[in-house]
Amino acid sequence: MARAPRISPFRGLLYSPEKVQGLAAVMAPPYDVISPELQQRLYDRHPHNIVRLILPQSSAGEGEGRYLRAAKDLESWIREGTLVRDGRPVFYIYEQEFLDGGHRLKRRGLIGLLRLEPFGRGIRRHEATLSAPKEDRLRLIQHCRTNLSPVFSLYEDPAGEIAELIHPPEEPAIDLVDDEQACHRLWRVTEAKRIRAISARLAEKTLLVADGHHRYETALTYRDQLRKEQPGAPEDASFEYVMMYFLDTADPGLRIGPTHRVLSVKGMGESLLARLRENFEIESFREHPGEFLEALRDLKVRGFGLALSRDHRLHLVMDPQCRTALDVQLVHDVFLRKVVGLSAEEEKLTYTHSMEEALSLVQAGHDRIGILLKPPTAGEIFAVAGQGGVLPPKTTYFYPKLLSGLVLHPLSPEERVTI
Repeated sequence: MARAPRISPFRGLLYSPEKVQGLAAVMAPPYDVISPELQQRLYDRHPHNIVRLILPQSSAGEGEGRYLRAAKDLESWIREGTLVRDGRPVFYIYEQEFLDGGHRLKRRGLIGLLRLEPFGRGIRRHEATLSAPKEDRLRLIQHCRTNLSPVFSLYEDPAGEIAELIHPPEEPAIDLVDDEQACHRLWRVTEAKRIRAISARLAEKTLLVADGHHRYETALTYRDQLRKEQPGAPEDASFEYVMMYFLDTADPGLRIGPTHRVLSVKGMGESLLARLRENFEIESFREHPGEFLEALRDLKVRGFGLALSRDHRLHLVMDPQCRTALDVQLVHDVFLRKVVGLSAEEEKLTYTHSMEEALSLVQAGHDRIGILLKPPTAGEIFAVAGQGGVLPPKTTYFYPKLLSGLVLHPLSPEERVTI
């Protein structure tokens, strides 16, 4: 018997355009960026919005109820034909067109299946995960038995061979505009020769999980559970795989943003700056924040920006020794641990992708510290992951986010994954 494929097409589960008029109304961002306010708006927008599956509302003390409700909704939508299974395994080309800095950009990747394996040579991670989100996602997959949204991965392909294989056909199967005026298009790759070529090329690549670490680790846990429960299941059973979005790091639409941090620590103020000067070089900016932003952006050594409550200056903290591979490691391993004196368990950070929001939070309270970062590059992240390094949570922010609801991947011990 041939070995189960590492990268495979699949029979996706998609919204029926005959049943749902205006597919944008049933789509949603990933679950972990949906605020309670947005969750309610999505609930109100359409009775079949995907948020009811990926982030079902909960009531106090209801326990498993929200997961049971998501599973019942999914079953009902399939039974009534709102969600329809494709008749044959395909790859899905997924293109996003969005506005960035006044420029219209396109990002084109591929959605398929990856055979699950622990993090190592073939698949690497770059961020640490937290137990609570994994427990939440595990409960959801146990009840729904479906990958509801893809994990986001990156690969390096200097020759551009894969990009040549994922040029889209003429007419997309899905073409919609989201709330942020980004366009989302989905095509099916149906030609057997091209499917085999894509699978073979991608199977050679080392993949880096860019977004969706919790979902990937949860899929591994669920796989291990089903292996014990279904010892006779074939090695190419669908639960051995996870739905994944594959993107070349050289894609011109790849955008990585920073995630800033705000920390509340009493009694730091000027004493903090004095401590910092024992470990770092500091340049302060008072009247020209534009100069600070330019200096942070052009920084050639490891460093980060700092804002303090009741201090109208912005400080550029620099480490000429470059003691860490990435700026975010410098923040956590040196600044928070050695200067501020916090352990990982004591960290109580607020995260934001907006520098303006970070500065506003600092000035709105007392004893707050804003930590401002420039984004890492894909090459830097790959380098750290290649050496087995794991970065702090919320190291990266990949924009735009993948839209949830475009395609789902049902899991079954009886169903086999083939090319």
